[in-house]
Amino acid sequence: MGQRIIETWAKSKLNARFEWGKNDCHWLLYEFVTITQDWHDPDNIKRFYQTYNNEKGAMYIVKDMNIEDDLKALHFKPIGKKVKPTAGDIAVCYLKNKPYNLYMPVIYGSNVLVGDPVTNTITLMSIKSLGFKVEVLRAQPPEVIEVEEVIEVEEVIEEVEVDKEQ
Repeated sequence: MGQRIIETWAKSKLNARFEWGKNDCHWLLYEFVTITQDWHDPDNIKRFYQTYNNEKGAMYIVKDMNIEDDLKALHFKPIGKKVKPTAGDIAVCYLKNKPYNLYMPVIYGSNVLVGDPVTNTITLMSIKSLGFKVEVLRAQPPEVIEVEEVIEVEEVIEEVEVDKEQ
């Protein structure tokens, strides 16, 4: 997806009010994946929108969100430490003592859009400043399976007809 779409979306979110269940990290990721990928919410995650209003509620519903599985289905894979993050990537903070990991959209360079419950705003932060172990995921094209031989349908039909005649 184009950098301009990501930047336009990020600008509309930047400095917005952080609200649990409405404008928090879950919903930043939800919107980001919706605008950058061909994803149509197969697990109906949207049903959780505005159903909680605190961190405890966010932790409760995350177990039903299947974020990791949805990202795998979209072919997001780790890019490794030597590859620089870019717009469209997703940074994952592996949190200890939490039932979930924190997924943040990469807007440009090493900057991610995050919801900050301390300042109650949506802000940009450098991945390095997060203070957690971070892995960056990037959508990869699906692997192509090579077919050794393609058999035309007409050839198969001809063979079946010959077998019937014998």
